[in-house]
Amino acid sequence: MPHSSRSSGSDKSSTDGDSVLPGLSQASIRNEVESMANIIRKERVTSSTTIAIAREASLVDLKRACNPPKKRPSVFRGSTPMPQIYLTTADSLQAAIDNLTLTDKVKTLNLIASPELLQLSFHVPSHFRELKVLRCASPGNQGVLLIDGSSTYHNVRLDEWQAHRHKRHRLVIGHERGVRISLGGQLATLHPHWSRARNEYTEVEKAQLRQQFERLPEKGPWDWNRVKGPVSVIMGIIMGAAKFTAGIAAKGAAGGMYVKYSFGLHAFELGVAGMKASVIATAAGSAVVVGVATMAAIYFIPWDSLFDYMKSAMSWLWDKICCIWSRFVGFVRSLWSSQDQSEKSTTAHGPSNPNVNYWG
Repeated sequence: MPHSSRSSGSDKSSTDGDSVLPGLSQASIRNEVESMANIIRKERVTSSTTIAIAREASLVDLKRACNPPKKRPSVFRGSTPMPQIYLTTADSLQAAIDNLTLTDKVKTLNLIASPELLQLSFHVPSHFRELKVLRCASPGNQGVLLIDGSSTYHNVRLDEWQAHRHKRHRLVIGHERGVRISLGGQLATLHPHWSRARNEYTEVEKAQLRQQFERLPEKGPWDWNRVKGPVSVIMGIIMGAAKFTAGIAAKGAAGGMYVKYSFGLHAFELGVAGMKASVIATAAGSAVVVGVATMAAIYFIPWDSLFDYMKSAMSWLWDKICCIWSRFVGFVRSLWSSQDQSEKSTTAHGPSNPNVNYWG
């Protein structure tokens, strides 16, 4: 996934001059700046470096809103100056990370994203002991910021982070305000717990799959009570969970499925205490410390990726199900999709050249 500053909406063109990119109004920029500035100031502490990611047209106003008034030099010896805040677009985020000056005193990196951004991709070095990815959305905002699963921190892919123990590094995701890690097209190859080859089905499972598909109507109106059971069983067998909705805790959306899933054999050994400890408070709402005991729906699987995987996994049964496949896809989407959620259109793009601002 390319570094993208694609935004979640479009506005009428501004007539206030060249300071506003075509398609963005002053009201849109003001809302973006106001949503970000307070959170940026609160998360800015001496032990952290903060990179704020916004649309290009908002960077100047955001700098002005976040930059504190000049103070007289402290009379106390050894006083620690506040760390710099870097402003950039999502297109230029990696350049901002690569150009950071690393010091032993700063071990936390905050990536604070505009609510207008839909996706981010990045690679953060091992120097930082903590990485926080937050989205500056208001409570109740239904938007989502997708982090490309191939993004890395401490040389580990984020879509594999939960599969490992990390004693010296902590990944914090702003789950409450819509930050999610996308599994995308890597579902079958990266996650063997989900992946099942055609020769891994037992004869009993094969018989069950055939039986459940036969229960789905090829024509006519849907009987919801008749469809829900077979679809759940089929999904559970294919994805390797006895009860799909309980074991993987899926919740659908217009573009895909949000899931919480524990990797490995030690996923639950921390117990309830570990689960409680995995949630922390931030200026951008509650966040989740991603680890083996994380029990929050922090992963996102696009429908296309899910169905491509399922189609491959059931290739041995294709001659029996091809006539009903499109209907089955519709059943799954409907069964797990929330009707009150909708995808936001992608309309605005950031600059193609690095654009990083900072101040002390």
